Amino acid sequence: MIDMRKRTLFYTTVTAVVLLLVTACGGSGDKSSGQDSGTPTTGGVLKIADGSEVRSLDPVDISIYFTSGGDRAISIYGSLMKYGDEGKVIPAMAKSFTTEDGLTWTLKLRKGVKFTDGTEYDAKAVKFNLKRHMAPDSNSTGKSLLDDVKGMTVADPYTLKFELNEKNGAFDSLFTQGSNLGFIASPTAMKKKGDKFGSDPVGAGPFVFEEWVRDDHLTVVRNDGYWDKEKPYVDKIEYSIIPDPQTKAQSLISGQINAALILPPDAWVSLKDNDQFHIYKEGTSGAAALFPNAQRGPGKDERVRKAIQMAFDPAATHKIFNKNVTEWNGSRDCLPFAENGPECTTNAPEYDINEAKSLVADYKEDGNSVKMEILTVSSNDLMDHAKYYQQVLNSIGLDVSINGVEVTEYTPGVVKGNYDAVASMILPFPNPYPKVFNFFDQSGSNYPKQEDKELDAALEKARDSLSDEKKAAAWKSALSIMNDKGYAIWAAPAPTYTVTSKDVHLGNAFVAGGSIWYPADAWID
Repeated sequence: MIDMRKRTLFYTTVTAVVLLLVTACGGSGDKSSGQDSGTPTTGGVLKIADGSEVRSLDPVDISIYFTSGGDRAISIYGSLMKYGDEGKVIPAMAKSFTTEDGLTWTLKLRKGVKFTDGTEYDAKAVKFNLKRHMAPDSNSTGKSLLDDVKGMTVADPYTLKFELNEKNGAFDSLFTQGSNLGFIASPTAMKKKGDKFGSDPVGAGPFVFEEWVRDDHLTVVRNDGYWDKEKPYVDKIEYSIIPDPQTKAQSLISGQINAALILPPDAWVSLKDNDQFHIYKEGTSGAAALFPNAQRGPGKDERVRKAIQMAFDPAATHKIFNKNVTEWNGSRDCLPFAENGPECTTNAPEYDINEAKSLVADYKEDGNSVKMEILTVSSNDLMDHAKYYQQVLNSIGLDVSINGVEVTEYTPGVVKGNYDAVASMILPFPNPYPKVFNFFDQSGSNYPKQEDKELDAALEKARDSLSDEKKAAAWKSALSIMNDKGYAIWAAPAPTYTVTSKDVHLGNAFVAGGSIWYPADAWID
């Protein structure tokens, strides 16, 4: 049975770009990877196109998804940890975050750091913030990530110790820019401003909140008191709300903005051969996916799940979904991970439309219903994906309908399992925990609604292991099980990228490929 106490609340929407990391004994180094080319220079205004407005910049109100407010919040708060080389978790606002056994974690803070209102950025302040996420009446998307925290102890002014109920070798990754837990706000300002704090936030990050005109723009300016004295490099960041990807691309061309997050292929294809722009393609590929419900409808039968896997021609799907603007060898052995990564399997199903039809026919001859409803979001690319899934699945003998809903209905629907299959995407991520973990583990959103002890064991080993090698092996095992039992249909890669003008550098090219860059590291030539 699923432990409802641990039901993960950070449900994946179609704009989600996350997350997070694996590391042996927590972050310990102090320097960013600096993979982006060039030597940082100071000054200038970074003008970024965002896709949606948020109601509040209070950390407990921010979605964990980086482009759902987290991108703006991190400029004001920074984050305790961040991603470095190849998605490794390294310190940011924190000095270090370490463990020896995955059960006891020690967070060390930098001495002398202050919030911009003069409040000390210390262990008490961090504990105060995390207690707000954990409060019984909290609706924070990060609340369930702290379910396994048995206790937090302030060992000294700059040291906070965590005791966990269960081993977690990637606990530090929950405090990177991929989660709202790493955003630490001034306790003094929160107490003073109350409900107004979300509209007038105070942090200790690289930038200071200046102005917010809702549904239009938000402006932050350089924090001259930031702990890393040479940063931030830019003087100001202006976040503009531009929901339409094509409009974002046109705004780049016109110079209205100089950076755009999460551009799908049909939006950046016109820019890919233009040397005036840089497309951050580093990081992992992600994938467009269909998840049959293993507890309801035709997806209960493994024959049908296997038939769905074999029904999709990778080349045709890639052309339709991604306009062939990126290279892909057509093998689904690695999806949703990076091509040739250590997680890649060798057992992804091959395209075989005739075998798919035969399996569905066998299933139908046993007296089973072939009606299947796909849940998806009505207002974006996932609806187009669902229509394609419907066409293909109808061709193999299923009777597919589509239930297109708003995001506000989609998320609860995923949790409750109100679908026979769900169309979703895993967008580029530096590391699979907790994003991919949440997609499949029974303690998470569990998109396929699997009740498979073998799969859960592999996923939990991937989460708990302290060694990168063991983590990768566990993820490989989990992916192999998903393929074998048809819990996921990886239709095609999901090449959604960050695009900037050529003079803009986001600091860590690998991380920027997943659109979760760290604002203090960005510069303009």
